[in-house]
Amino acid sequence: MQKASLEYFNFKKRNYKKLRSILITGTKGKTSTSLMLNHLFDFAGQTTLYVSTSGVYQNKKLITDYQSSIRQLGLAPTVMPGRYVYQFLKDGFKPEDFTAVLESSLSCGALSTGLYEHKVGALLNIYSDHIGDGMVDTRKELYEMKSFIFRNLAKKGYYVANLDNDLSKKSLSEPVILEKEIQAMAFTTKKTSKKQAEKIKDKFALKDVFYTKEDEVYSLNKGLVYNFNDFPYLKFFAHHQALKENLLVVLAIGLIFFEKEFLKQALAKFRFPFEFGRMMLFEDEATKQKIVVDYAHEPESLKRMVKNLANVYQCQPYLISRAATHRTNASIDKLSSAMAKLNIAGLTIYDMMSSKAVVKEMSFGTFNRRIGEVAELVYKQVAKKQPNFAYQVVPKEIDALKQSLESGNRVTLHIYGDIKQLKIFIKERKLKRIL
Repeated sequence: MQKASLEYFNFKKRNYKKLRSILITGTKGKTSTSLMLNHLFDFAGQTTLYVSTSGVYQNKKLITDYQSSIRQLGLAPTVMPGRYVYQFLKDGFKPEDFTAVLESSLSCGALSTGLYEHKVGALLNIYSDHIGDGMVDTRKELYEMKSFIFRNLAKKGYYVANLDNDLSKKSLSEPVILEKEIQAMAFTTKKTSKKQAEKIKDKFALKDVFYTKEDEVYSLNKGLVYNFNDFPYLKFFAHHQALKENLLVVLAIGLIFFEKEFLKQALAKFRFPFEFGRMMLFEDEATKQKIVVDYAHEPESLKRMVKNLANVYQCQPYLISRAATHRTNASIDKLSSAMAKLNIAGLTIYDMMSSKAVVKEMSFGTFNRRIGEVAELVYKQVAKKQPNFAYQVVPKEIDALKQSLESGNRVTLHIYGDIKQLKIFIKERKLKRIL
């Protein structure tokens, strides 16, 4: 049934020449970047189709959730996200009636995007995530899997790459960029002069280069574009490098469709929706304890987030992190080793299966997991590394967060697992959302 469904959607994919289709991929930042882009079109009053890991949205209203996609194909919505364009057309929309912002995961490299081609693509970065998880073995393989983002671009389409990431930068030299007359753009967060940016533009035959001076973002074509201090999240997370990179992509793509002043107005109103659980900041008004909720579940993301919070609050954050049931032993070892090296006040590991308590054992093809098993494995692997902080297992997610608050931790970084349970706890605890 799953195979037949995949063949059906591949058969149905079309070349929708009038569709404003924007595909975002990379190892990190897909959801944040695509959310911000979708916000721009929604703020402009346009009809939007937005596909993310969380589900499918029309004008920010959830129309298909993650579980529906899993039931239908056994795949996340971000695999072949173009299949939802077909759903929109079935409902009476014409391609020119809406803008599709599609988060596209690694599996699109094997199963397609569900579109014949797209108008705008962005390769945010290629890190070492997923390597050793049974999908790919090297970053080069990751790059090849992600190459759909530029290989499937429409002729004279737009493409954005990251000059600070070696493999994203490499994509600018791919023959297909020249063959299809792609309007390629690039960005860097490294301190860059106008003269240096001009050299980069000439070297790669780019349409534009976006670069920074202090807190200002410049475009070679349009001059001063934006100030990082105008973005709400960067007022609190000034050292958040990944967020700056995401914002540069949003500005580069945004300027294809909108004026600079509009972008400034729209981004000032942006907030991550609760259900996405990204960089949400809460405070206990009585104790002034801060809780930062995020989804940083891979080593590089955790490292960046911990470092950023230490800079913001001038103290080591306490980390609560989930032990995801589907991880292989190799992946668990990699994550545990990374956590053991973090500069944190302490660590609590909770167990996803224990938190949800739906079943006592789950199968993942080549291996099974019993309730509590992954948390135990993470604990043992962390212990082997002899970290310089205290660590423990608290099986249930909400119990772990409650204990951190009662222990008086000034700043807690909570990597959530069940956003619905977390929302209930925050409401019951009367924690105030600051950002």
